[in-house]
Amino acid sequence: MHAKYARRGVGAALLAVLFVGGCTATAPETRMWDWAYSGANIRAAGTLTTEARPDSSGFYRIVAIEGRRDGSAIVRLWPTGTSIPCNGTYTVDNRIKPDAPQLTKSGIGFALADGGYANAFYADFATPPTYLEFHASQTSPCVTTEPSVTFRAVPR
Repeated sequence: MHAKYARRGVGAALLAVLFVGGCTATAPETRMWDWAYSGANIRAAGTLTTEARPDSSGFYRIVAIEGRRDGSAIVRLWPTGTSIPCNGTYTVDNRIKPDAPQLTKSGIGFALADGGYANAFYADFATPPTYLEFHASQTSPCVTTEPSVTFRAVPR
C-alpha cells in the first residue's frame, strides 16, 4: 500500500514539473541593451529591455527602461502611441535597432523623478539628419528644449 502512494506522489511531482516547465516556456523572451546619449549639458544613460525578436523593419519594441538623465532617475517608459507632456501630437513608438539610425522619428519617451519628461528620437527631417532630445522640465507653463545629442545603444 505504501508503494502505491509513493508512485502517486512521483506522478503528481512529474505533472507539476511539466506544468511549471510549460508555463515558463511560454513566457516572453527579452533582450537587454546598454544605452547613452549626450549633448550640450546633457547626459543620459542606462539599460533598455526589449522584446527578443525584431519586427519586420528590424526594430525591437522597448518594454522597459532604467537609468538617469542629468542625475535624475528615469521612473518609467512613456506609453507607446502617446506624447510626453508638452510635446503636442508627437507620439513615441519606443523602438530601437542595432544599426544606425537606431531610433525612429518617434523615438523613446520616459518620465523623470524630478518631474521632467524626455523623448530621444532620430530627426530624419533635419539637414543633416541627427538625433535630438525633446525635454520638458516643467509642464505648466511648458518649458522645453530640443538640443542635438549623440545617441548609442548596444545589445548585450
